[in-house]
Amino acid sequence: MPGPMADPRLNQSTALESRFASNNKAVVVGLYGVSSSGKTFLLDQLKEELGQEYFAFYEGSKMIATVVPGGLDAFQKLEEQEKVHWRQLAIDTIRKKSADSGQVAVVAGHFMFWPEEEEAGWPVYTQNDLDTFTHVLYLDLPADVVAQRRQDDMERSRPSTSVTHLRKWQQAETTQLRRLCRHPGILFSLVSPHPTLLNKVLTLLRDFRHHTEKYNLSHAESRLDEALVAGQG
Repeated sequence: MPGPMADPRLNQSTALESRFASNNKAVVVGLYGVSSSGKTFLLDQLKEELGQEYFAFYEGSKMIATVVPGGLDAFQKLEEQEKVHWRQLAIDTIRKKSADSGQVAVVAGHFMFWPEEEEAGWPVYTQNDLDTFTHVLYLDLPADVVAQRRQDDMERSRPSTSVTHLRKWQQAETTQLRRLCRHPGILFSLVSPHPTLLNKVLTLLRDFRHHTEKYNLSHAESRLDEALVAGQG
């Protein structure tokens, strides 16, 4: 005589418990945008507004300088494959720090470089970035604004870049990021320039902190428990 059929809701609850155990990952937010889009400026604003109790803020290049013996000067002289190793170590270090501290990590970095004289840009993200990021925010500024910022930048020497090329560069980055973020389940958002840009990003980061995958799975498990109790009544 066949045994009693298992309650499908129990199976669903068990599946959630297994997923809950395997998805307790750090919340790490990638902040991308073409060169001169304002990533560093926004990062500094976020640090001032949010403090560093629940959040940690990183510039990718500074983290690379920290982990590479000899800093950025030594890094720039390396072969590309060696650079990949140090980029991976930098993001792995951030992920571990975030997991150990419980802080949300916000990482400003480059997705690709694309000099205007080149036919195509070369990506500088790594697979470890995709394995680490839970969210990606992309600063989607108008290309003419970016071009003007590059021209006005007195602190760094930047090559002259046309508005047409900057627009093409942005389109390439956003297209590739949408595709890459889809498979590992990274939440991808465009953030546009607006007087409320800072407030919008602050709201997003606070939401990312509270509504983690762990929280969402726990909430779903609680709702399942309620359904099980109601079904037994």
